[in-house]
Amino acid sequence: MALALAKLTVNDFEDGVWFTELSAVSEPGRVFKVMANVAGASLEGTGRPQIA
Repeated sequence: MALALAKLTVNDFEDGVWFTELSAVSEPGRVFKVMANVAGASLEGTGRPQIA
């Protein structure tokens, strides 16, 4: 369902859409780090996402 929605709305977002596989993430606290890695960002240092 998420992939179908992404396909329908990809042109609505200037930077496109991203798919992040989260099924292997067993700790809720790691979700943001996994998502940042997929997007090429880092959560290290300031606590705010930084483009890698």
